[in-house]
Amino acid sequence: MVINYYGLSYFKIETKNAILALNPFSKDEELKIEKVPKFKADICLISKDDKRFNNFKVLEGNPLILKEPGEYEIKDIFIKGITDFRLDSLNTIFEIKAEGITLLNLGVFKNPKLTDEIISKISELDVLIISIGKETLDSKEAVSIINSLEPKIIIPISLSSGLKEKTEELSNFIKEISLKVETLDRLSIKKNDLSIDEQKIVILNH
Repeated sequence: MVINYYGLSYFKIETKNAILALNPFSKDEELKIEKVPKFKADICLISKDDKRFNNFKVLEGNPLILKEPGEYEIKDIFIKGITDFRLDSLNTIFEIKAEGITLLNLGVFKNPKLTDEIISKISELDVLIISIGKETLDSKEAVSIINSLEPKIIIPISLSSGLKEKTEELSNFIKEISLKVETLDRLSIKKNDLSIDEQKIVILNH
């Protein structure tokens, strides 16, 4: 599995059988987004119905669009959509299983903790994508959620528009969690690479 990050909550996940897009954004003057990366995708997952997360029209290849809760199997990829109904607006958490790896994208999650009901629906995790910042979780809330899920690799992101804000949010989180940190252009992982006893933070450049 290869994971590329393009900013905000936009990811490309490549597996042997399919390419997934997560939350492609639109051009936005306020956020200073002048260009949107394009690629061919088989599946597109939309966590929130908002122009910062649902620009599936930018993708090539006529991908299958998934926005709702439910369980799906496509090209040997198992996808589970889970919704936190306490939010004022719909946010779908997506669990992806492919190549023996389980990845969870919390989307625009902003409750201070996961409910027992949601935790019961989540499998043992290898990779967690979690958003830090004023629109989502503060550092302490994020660490609490990570401790409840125990992923092996944590990919923190920020939805803030300012570079200074993003840097501060992620720096505060790293200080709070006190784990090994790697900064990469892309994350390439195989199931055998994942250590049972080690957790680490991966900051992905974009």
